[in-house]
Amino acid sequence: NAVATAKRIRATLDELSRYFPEGVSYNIPYDTSAFVEISIRKVVSTLLEAMLLVFAVMYLFMQNFRAT
Repeated sequence: NAVATAKRIRATLDELSRYFPEGVSYNIPYDTSAFVEISIRKVVSTLLEAMLLVFAVMYLFMQNFRAT
């Protein structure tokens, strides 16, 4: 899981940064976990929208809640 791995790496680096020499810091130049999190949120919202639209179209054509 890329998101969980990235979170653990960030936590480990934060912990280890206390032991870095004065003036030394770290930088994460490329992190795809943010893109993965956004993509998952978009997929979930699209799924909910699709379910709502399917329910609405079925009700529109069948005119009955029990049939939907």
